[in-house]
Amino acid sequence: EKPSKAEMNNYASTLWVRGSSLMEFGAYKEASKHVGKALEICPGNEMWMETYDIIKEQVEHSKKISERDAKRLPVTIITGFLGSGKTTLVNHILSAKHGMKLAVIENEFGAESIDGKLVADGKKEKADEVIVEASNGCVCCTVRGDLIQAIIKLCNKYKDLDGILVETTGMADPTPVAQTFYMDQEISEIARLDGIVTVCDCKHIVQNLGEKKQDGAVNESRQQLAFADVVLLNKVDLCTPDGIKEVKDTVRKINKSARMIETVRGKVDPKNLLSINAFVVDRVMEMQPDFLEDRQTSHDESIGSFVIRIKAPMDLELFQEWMRDLLQEKSADLYRSKGLMYASGSESKFVYHTVHEIMEIEEGREWAEGEKRESVFVFIGKDLDRKAIETSLKNIVA
Repeated sequence: EKPSKAEMNNYASTLWVRGSSLMEFGAYKEASKHVGKALEICPGNEMWMETYDIIKEQVEHSKKISERDAKRLPVTIITGFLGSGKTTLVNHILSAKHGMKLAVIENEFGAESIDGKLVADGKKEKADEVIVEASNGCVCCTVRGDLIQAIIKLCNKYKDLDGILVETTGMADPTPVAQTFYMDQEISEIARLDGIVTVCDCKHIVQNLGEKKQDGAVNESRQQLAFADVVLLNKVDLCTPDGIKEVKDTVRKINKSARMIETVRGKVDPKNLLSINAFVVDRVMEMQPDFLEDRQTSHDESIGSFVIRIKAPMDLELFQEWMRDLLQEKSADLYRSKGLMYASGSESKFVYHTVHEIMEIEEGREWAEGEKRESVFVFIGKDLDRKAIETSLKNIVA
């Protein structure tokens, strides 16, 4: 039976209501179908025609945004507290066969870049920027200067990039880096912030989050988790199932929407980190209304770092004993230590890392002919006595 005019009008009203609701949720294409069908039934309704015009404008605007985004390179910020495994993740990306050409930017600001030496296979960073092409076609760029100019240079030099990963320092608040893509017109035309990935050390994150800070100082671990679109739960092999559950529950209290991925030694498919369209500025604005305003982040001034260089060869066994004693005494305050060692009786470099009480030492490549041989140690922590550490370390020189 053919529906009556009244029934058709009711149906048209239902379509318009559905279309209006879809419009509120940003589903403009579906909204235009519903309201357009309603106007076919009742072509003279001025309010519906006004709604349809608004939807068409939004559809056109969304189309232009999509076209613009297709031309802009996706950028993923990799952040995470000291020793979480960011550099391990970067090394994995630079060596894995994933079929993507990525640029990895090591955003370094310290006096000594041990991480840069690792990803660059021992190349010295004497200039403001060093670009190294990895064996799988990816690019690693160590930057101490202007991050914006580094991104522009990479985009101009490598036209076939699939994306850029920016690794921040362990003590960094990711907010200023994220702001870059919204407050600088030149960078916003060629690149877009695709997502923030926070690497989380499952063994120590709960401890880091509970760290007491000076008044007004930001807890970097909390800030890094709060802004994350993806949280890599790294080092799950060092935790019990109950420990992993505690970490997940803790992360979820800080960030209800981030995707969590369990990893060991940062092994994850880069496709889970790039071109995921995860960063939503509206969500960040709800959490931090002054996101788009220029502001300074206050850090705990009791936390600092220093570098010790020793030219004489080191006894590897004595160093391991010395470091174990130091960690046993200072593990709560020594957040991170890392370095390259000139070991006696060996032609190879040795790379060591410590995160609180955990220590790893690995044999690296051999010293190059003519390369300056010395040990470089970086210590990062709270109220560390540099003089005492340096004196005791020099006492174990081979």
